[in-house]
Amino acid sequence: MVNGKVHGIFNVALFEPRSWSAADKAVLTTTVHSLGLALESAQGVVHLAEERRKLEAANEELEAFAYSVSHDLRTPVRHIISFNTLLRKQLAEYTDPKAARYLTVIDDAAHRMNTLIDAMLDLSRTSRLPLRLTPVDLGTLVERVRRELQPDLVERKCNGRSGTCRR
Repeated sequence: MVNGKVHGIFNVALFEPRSWSAADKAVLTTTVHSLGLALESAQGVVHLAEERRKLEAANEELEAFAYSVSHDLRTPVRHIISFNTLLRKQLAEYTDPKAARYLTVIDDAAHRMNTLIDAMLDLSRTSRLPLRLTPVDLGTLVERVRRELQPDLVERKCNGRSGTCRR
């Protein structure tokens, strides 16, 4: 029996007629049960190998997709940076501080997008590397994330209509 279904027949040939004792029956039952478990285990290994193959194929597709998307995203980000630079030069003498800040925000966001694209490429490449465990200073990590998110937090606290900011 494998997974509750008959998978084969176990046959024992005797050279002379005899009755099966309780011990004989227990040995045969245990043997048949052990064979069923061994077959289930073998099927599990085959199934696991197939699932691993599928997972590897899916990871390769995901890596190719991430690589393709990251390269496709570079062109529009490059255009944003280039046209923002041209706009800044064109309006240099007419730009008030508020407009200059807007241009800086666009520049910063575009450069941040480039950083995210690079990180996506790095991630797609590292999925093939073996896992390497190293200590991480969580305090430094949290501080870096806080610094990166701080400008967004300040921007959200500002009231766009009156031009005032709560601090």
